[in-house]
Amino acid sequence: MEFTVGEIRASASGQPATPRLSFTADVPSAIVAEQQLARVRLAGRLDGNVLAIETASASQAVESGTAVGVRHL
Repeated sequence: MEFTVGEIRASASGQPATPRLSFTADVPSAIVAEQQLARVRLAGRLDGNVLAIETASASQAVESGTAVGVRHL
């Protein structure tokens, strides 16, 4: 899968040496799998070499609609 992001705003907290981090990311616009998306938001964690995205949401940039995914671990 390919994606293009012009700007990303992110924050992380945790223990970088372990690595164990929680993160959030906001992307105003992105192209994912050749689809233009707007207001992309992600939240998750990095535990060692495992990256888990626990919450994701995005809106279609061209046609109205919103996709939201939530996974509770």
